[in-house]
Amino acid sequence: MRVERFENRVVVVTGAAQGIGRAVALQMAAEKACLLLVDRSEIVKEVAEEALAAGAANVQTSIVDLELYAGACKAVDSAVSHFGRIDILVNNVGGTIWVQPMKSTRKNRSKPRFVAPCFRPFGVPMQSWRRCKNSKVE
Repeated sequence: MRVERFENRVVVVTGAAQGIGRAVALQMAAEKACLLLVDRSEIVKEVAEEALAAGAANVQTSIVDLELYAGACKAVDSAVSHFGRIDILVNNVGGTIWVQPMKSTRKNRSKPRFVAPCFRPFGVPMQSWRRCKNSKVE
């Protein structure tokens, strides 16, 4: 018997082009999810094709940089405009790639531009997402 826990659910998977994000997306596809696959790499389009072949009900991609607030808003807008809602968020995107060992000199450390607050752990109410979308970041 095939389990279809995600049937009729809209799932956003960040960092979906490879690794854990890809594996999660393909498993949810096999369980009939509607997917928005988010990544800054064009490879995510190949994963979308695999997800459709695996049985996803619908698959869209959003190629954005989630270190930027605008990228996060674009991803949320894509999901809401296409599916009308977001039921599940898999927050898999790497957000701390800028961190370097403490022994690095200050001049060699890169600084984070902005890690978008729109992608938070599970359990954050949709109202919080709306506030995030409407907030302004300098």
